[in-house]
Amino acid sequence: MGYTDIQILNMALGHLGETQFIAIRSELTNQRIVGDVYYDSALQMILEGFVWPETTQYAALGLVETNPNDDWLYSYRYPSDCVMARRIVTINGRQEPNPPPFITGQDVAGRLLYTNAQDAVLEYSKLIAVANFSGHMAQAFSWWLAGDMAPGLAKDRKMAAGCYQMAEHLNMAAQAKAGNESQGYPDLESEATRGRY
Repeated sequence: MGYTDIQILNMALGHLGETQFIAIRSELTNQRIVGDVYYDSALQMILEGFVWPETTQYAALGLVETNPNDDWLYSYRYPSDCVMARRIVTINGRQEPNPPPFITGQDVAGRLLYTNAQDAVLEYSKLIAVANFSGHMAQAFSWWLAGDMAPGLAKDRKMAAGCYQMAEHLNMAAQAKAGNESQGYPDLESEATRGRY
């Protein structure tokens, strides 16, 4: 099912007990103005906070510079649609016992990723349109947005805390669902165990 920003805002308003919903995008009501103030940051928080299967992306990174500083061997351009860098992928995949470290930075052209991994491939969470959200994502996002909007509309900080708690609960439910829709790797054997063979 596809969602719209108006639906998400109206869901958030409903969570706050509001009965006046937004009908059209150009509406200049207090609810719309407050919702617009927090919409993008709430979306960012939800996408950063959990590895949503719908947002998982892999990309070979574009090399910016070799030996960019004394700490790292390579700098790469941070993907333009990346919300959260998760890990550098290696030939061993998720069974890699020592995944390559990395940090993020920035230059005049935009964000960078520094690492010692050559030809780096990044697993990351990408920005997706709300039209592609699952039900769990839409609910979690609307509850988080409601929490951001609560002090301005409901004048109730306790209500905000309850909204954030509900968003976290939905994140945990989504994690369980994601676990049911995947097949994990077997646990890695320790080096001592591998050495016996």
